[in-house]
Amino acid sequence: MLCRTVADLEALRALHGPDLKACVEALRDQIRVRLHVYKVKAADLPNIGSDTPELAVARLMVELRGVVARALPREPPPPVPYPARAAHSAPTRAAVAFHMKHLVAISAALVALVEITAEGAFTAPRSRAVVPKAQATPRAVAPKTKAKAKDKGPKRPRDPTPAQAALEGEEFEEDGIDWKVLAVVWDADAEEVVVWYYDVDMAEEGQFSEVDLDLARTEGLDLAPLECSSVTEVRAWIRAARSGR
Repeated sequence: MLCRTVADLEALRALHGPDLKACVEALRDQIRVRLHVYKVKAADLPNIGSDTPELAVARLMVELRGVVARALPREPPPPVPYPARAAHSAPTRAAVAFHMKHLVAISAALVALVEITAEGAFTAPRSRAVVPKAQATPRAVAPKTKAKAKDKGPKRPRDPTPAQAALEGEEFEEDGIDWKVLAVVWDADAEEVVVWYYDVDMAEEGQFSEVDLDLARTEGLDLAPLECSSVTEVRAWIRAARSGR
């Protein structure tokens, strides 16, 4: 019970009745919550003290009257899940790439935490924790590499055709998710032209611009909103989205 008025303070005292030990802890909690949650200066609060319950209750009931009568400051926002610094005004390309790798690591750690969480809580194992294997996203799979004939070398890279290049910027919905095509490029591993696209809402929530996403693609970073598929598959999704299927 957080006391905000003298009447609240009197009600708290009456609630505990003859249990002075419980009452003094409840009164001390009024100091602790203002000190640690609302960041009120210690100089503006009574001493918690270590006197006996009888003396402490009598003292705090007097000293807290002026404290509870004052309006509480605005409660500070919860801390971010990871340390954050202000963005540099002119970061180098290497610095941006390093920052992207850092975000990928944070994202993976949060996903791993969510996977071992049940209804917002979990029990930490006493033995050495086993890190769960990262699960691939349903469609974050690069196109399969075609089998190479033994007597043939790798295919020569080629540029996308005009029809393939026209897919860039296309937006479509698939599985209830809004996607946008980022780039259509040759993939040396798949030995074919592939389509890179991203989850629009996830990119917005993560504050990733298309420049960030394209940098992650070229640097080989596994960024959560970014996925890759074949031209044929993406065209099929676009046709299905347009037909309302």
